[in-house]
Amino acid sequence: MNIDSPIEDSLPTEVKSAVGSSVHLPEIDITELPSKLLPYGEGAKITYRPYTYGELLQFNQSKLSKSDQFKRVLSGINTSFPVDDLSYFDFIYIGLLRKISTFGGDKFTLTFGCSECGKSNNTYLGLTDLEFQDIEIPSLPVILDVDDNTHIEISTLTIKNYLFLLDNDLLTDKTAVYAASVTNMEFNAAKDLISSLTGDIIQDLESVDAMLYLGIKPIDCTCSSCDAKNSISIDEPGVLVSPFRGSSVATRSRIRFGWSRCYQSFLY
Repeated sequence: MNIDSPIEDSLPTEVKSAVGSSVHLPEIDITELPSKLLPYGEGAKITYRPYTYGELLQFNQSKLSKSDQFKRVLSGINTSFPVDDLSYFDFIYIGLLRKISTFGGDKFTLTFGCSECGKSNNTYLGLTDLEFQDIEIPSLPVILDVDDNTHIEISTLTIKNYLFLLDNDLLTDKTAVYAASVTNMEFNAAKDLISSLTGDIIQDLESVDAMLYLGIKPIDCTCSSCDAKNSISIDEPGVLVSPFRGSSVATRSRIRFGWSRCYQSFLY
């Protein structure tokens, strides 16, 4: 079992057709990411585009699998390297940017259920409210010596390898997750090696895993009903986040009624 198929080859037909109808949308440059762009090398370029209205409708109405939902997010991201080499946490962040940029602005609404009373709450946040775990290493990969003759090279988990784990029901298998982050040997060989480890090397492996965790720190929210404190995690693409609409003045300025001026001039 190896990880080798490009994401683009497995996009659902409706995703490919939606992508083809979005060429008029702006490409937005990204200069900051949770990984600090360490996995991609110097000069790497990443852009994303907002969703089209048609994409949003398809996303909400179709019964896409979780894997296909992830691929839909990826379809609006362009990179100077294979897009499925994006780190998982960078992908999460860019996915959030795509949602927010679709309706303009830099704020979003986070909906959560209170852990104490169960009431649904909305809280309004900006991108500056998102704080990522700091990456604690100067360069990648991290090299872990197993013995005098063997080492493993570990990098951030890519979205390609995350989807491999998801599609093969391996996300709860910690050994498989570690193996999917190994870059100098095939998945099965890495998994067999990691499964055989004993002693202090296991703690070293867990320390490396902690260094490479780049998730969004939980956001503390207060329930509007019972005042209970809730710690909300939003580092999953499926979390209920929607663009925040502030003043309606700008929106109203784009709405007109009756004939356009040029049509009236033509008539008279």
